[in-house]
Amino acid sequence: AAPTAAPTVVAAPTTAASPSAPPAEAEPAPSPTVERNRDTAKQFIIDYFEAYEEGLRTGSPDPLAGLATEDCSKCAGLVDGLAGMNDDGSRRPDAVVTVVPFESRAFEDPNVMTWTSTYESSLGDLFVGNEVVKVAGPRTSTNVHVDILHNGETWQMDGMATDGDLAKD
Repeated sequence: AAPTAAPTVVAAPTTAASPSAPPAEAEPAPSPTVERNRDTAKQFIIDYFEAYEEGLRTGSPDPLAGLATEDCSKCAGLVDGLAGMNDDGSRRPDAVVTVVPFESRAFEDPNVMTWTSTYESSLGDLFVGNEVVKVAGPRTSTNVHVDILHNGETWQMDGMATDGDLAKD
């Protein structure tokens, strides 16, 4: 019989990355674009104040990050207040903030709207660690007037005033 050739063994290709190649990073998913209309504007206002409530409960300014333009001084004041809470380790775990947008007005610029909303809050006790340092006051209610701006992708808070602020002017 004729000698048979030994079978040829083919090695599977290796996929090991070279030691100098950085690992591939997943690209972050883009934020979805929010339509510019009354319904999304109204929902943004509700979401903004829910984020503020979350900031009060946790003592962190992070929930409000990126939700306002640089022109909104009241918004910056809210963030600064939350940052101060974060710095001293305080929080209001029982805070309840509700807002009900009820009247809107569009400007000549279709990207800007003004809304009047009923704003109610019960801040709850102020805690530092596990100790109550300030007992909650009564529930408050006022109208808040906000200007919101659609930047082509999402709404942002652009101005804010209460009835009390407007009475001072």
